[in-house]
Amino acid sequence: MSADKKGAWVGAKFNRKEDHRLTTGKGRYLADLSMPGM
Repeated sequence: MSADKKGAWVGAKFNRKEDHRLTTGKGRYLADLSMPGM
């Protein structure tokens, strides 16, 4: 990897698939799950 491209991703904008779901309150978290007997 060259020095020019090594930090190219720092500060770069990219889309994440989970952002919309999490910011609209539709995300599922481990704490939301319940198992029988809990």
